[in-house]
Amino acid sequence: MECISRQNTCKRRNLTYRCGVVCILWISIFLTVPTRTDATWMWLGAASLGAVSVGRDGSHGGRPGQHDVTEAPPIHNILIDPKALCQRFPGLTVEQRRVCANTPDIINMISEGAKVGIIECQRQFSTERWNCSVIGDVNNPFGEVMSTGNRETAFIYAITSAGVVYSVTRSCSVGNLTECGCANPRGQPSSDVVNDDEEWKWGGCTDDVDYGIKLARKFVDSADKFSSSSPSPSPPPSSAMSHPSMTKPGVKEMNLHNNEVGRQLIKSGMKTLYRCHGVSASCSLKTCWKAMPNFKEIGDLVKLRYREGVEVVVRTKKHVRLRRKDRRMRREAIASDELVYMQRSPNYCRTNPDLGIVGTTGRECNRTSTGSDSCDLLCCGRGYNTQVIRRIDRCDCKFIWCCKVKCRVCETVSDIYTCK
Repeated sequence: MECISRQNTCKRRNLTYRCGVVCILWISIFLTVPTRTDATWMWLGAASLGAVSVGRDGSHGGRPGQHDVTEAPPIHNILIDPKALCQRFPGLTVEQRRVCANTPDIINMISEGAKVGIIECQRQFSTERWNCSVIGDVNNPFGEVMSTGNRETAFIYAITSAGVVYSVTRSCSVGNLTECGCANPRGQPSSDVVNDDEEWKWGGCTDDVDYGIKLARKFVDSADKFSSSSPSPSPPPSSAMSHPSMTKPGVKEMNLHNNEVGRQLIKSGMKTLYRCHGVSASCSLKTCWKAMPNFKEIGDLVKLRYREGVEVVVRTKKHVRLRRKDRRMRREAIASDELVYMQRSPNYCRTNPDLGIVGTTGRECNRTSTGSDSCDLLCCGRGYNTQVIRRIDRCDCKFIWCCKVKCRVCETVSDIYTCK
């Protein structure tokens, strides 16, 4: 009720949008704010999904030993001073807080971008042993997967970084951010869109993906730039001191590389769309603009890079540098669109609370499949349980004049298989 009343007050002050953003954050995020400083910005997306749970007694729904949440500040303080909103979020570096303070509305886009990335991650891995599980730990929503430097770590960094670009760019296009808008494309569309003898012009609203990449790089990358693997002239902030990427040399460089892979996949996937103008749909003139691809397409591209990931090792002479572990290919530079990882993936078959692995027990599998969702692969050889589901519905409904609907009662029986 306080949120609603504040929103009404802001409408009278022509601050509807900012208040709407704050109200959304108040409902979906403030109730799950962690107190520890080792949180990462990705929990913003997990909290908006409702995946990060907090008990009524103030304890988290994750592993034992987690800290209680603190009471959120009064909302009127946030409305008066945007910096209070940014200081409320733990786990942010100094640069991230500065970006937030300069553009308070950006936190909603960051949260939305992380959420989009997590949803796509769970879609891509829904039938595999690791299904991008978000555990109930507000400080580290993906568990120790984030600090192991394996293939899954690489995918999470790439897809969430791409999600931030996607969310910020889309907000620019629809006018939710005053700092950006539509871009001014240059050059000529490709031959598959416009032929040499066709008239065309740039128009519509081209997605300003360059601004999205710039802002995402500034916000997302600072989480690892403050956790340097080499000596730094000034100590990093406390939030960076406990960041997972401090645990092993080279992880910072790996994360930054994978962040950039996700961002560049969106830019390289930009499509040129057009609309025809002319008499009787003759298309005598084409109005063209560039738009981002569907985020599912980005997820497919990141998943392909995940399968073709490059294992790397760290070279620490003079400065930290990543190179291919395969000695036969070390002379070949790591491509800008290749995901890199440093460790092999752990065993995701059995539950391991210390690593944040939930295991596959209870997961639904396909008994007749030969893919990753098959009971043989998903259940890791432990076998599966069979449950018979009997469902009764109305079917073959017909309208009888006048005035009633007559239906048959249909019964369907299906088998559901879950891993032991």
